Amino acid sequence: MCLISLAAVLLLFFNYSAGAQQKAKVTPKKRELENIRGKIRLYEKKIAESTKKENVSLGALDNLEKQNFKTRQMIKDLSIEIKKNDGEISSTQQMIENATNKLNHIVDEYAHFVRSFYMQGRMHDIELLLTSSSLNEMLVRYEYLRSFTERTKIDLKNINLEREKLTSLKEMLTQKLIKQKALLSEKNNEEKMLARRIVEHKNLIAKLRRDKRVYAEQLQRNKKAAEQLQNLIQQMIAEENAARERTKQRETNKSRPDYRTFRSSSAPISASLSTIKGRLPWPVSTGKVVTKFGEQENPVLKTVTLNYGIDISVP
Repeated sequence: MCLISLAAVLLLFFNYSAGAQQKAKVTPKKRELENIRGKIRLYEKKIAESTKKENVSLGALDNLEKQNFKTRQMIKDLSIEIKKNDGEISSTQQMIENATNKLNHIVDEYAHFVRSFYMQGRMHDIELLLTSSSLNEMLVRYEYLRSFTERTKIDLKNINLEREKLTSLKEMLTQKLIKQKALLSEKNNEEKMLARRIVEHKNLIAKLRRDKRVYAEQLQRNKKAAEQLQNLIQQMIAEENAARERTKQRETNKSRPDYRTFRSSSAPISASLSTIKGRLPWPVSTGKVVTKFGEQENPVLKTVTLNYGIDISVP
């Protein structure tokens, strides 16, 4: 009996030791799995953040490209307007020069006319009339001189007014041209700045996409490692449970009597009870005695019953 108990204790000890060793192997694997799952969460977060940044950058890039398109269109329109304004200024300048030449021509023509009437110094109109050979000639000469003088004054006045208007127009066009060129320079600088920002955003988007590919590769690698490690842990736990079950079964088998030995060593039923006491054959191949022969006391009701046999529990 002592040997059986000692064997059971040793069996329990080895079972506990094996379980402890198996648990010692599983625990680091679980920590490693949790570490990998932490990396998975990290890479998922990085992918989400990169995707968010990429979407923001794509939106900004779209706005920049639209703005740059409008700026380039404005530069094109301004260039056309400046060219047109340059042409108008040149044309106005030519008209001013023509008016000036016309004025000079009228002045020269009037001077020549006057010289033809005043041969010797300055002569008053009345003196010119008095030198006429007849009254009719005098009236004709007077009327011609008066009308020519009035026409010349009107022509000079109109041409001067036209030249002043043209000069004002040229000044206005010149100021407009200055503003247009300043705006064109500003838009050219703006277009260059937008082009730089577009390149920066494209580079950023390319980098974010490269990072996402790296993160995705790392994520898949860690997911695969986590799956393999999870399967390994489950396998180790299954092996541990199987080993525990085998140990438990061995303990159960150790606690059962060897019915085959008992039956083979039992006495024949035909022998007298006094001679075969202690050597009767076991009635079943497996089972254990749950109620003994004789008086049985109920521990709860404190009653005593008499059992004329034994009760065997068969699994």
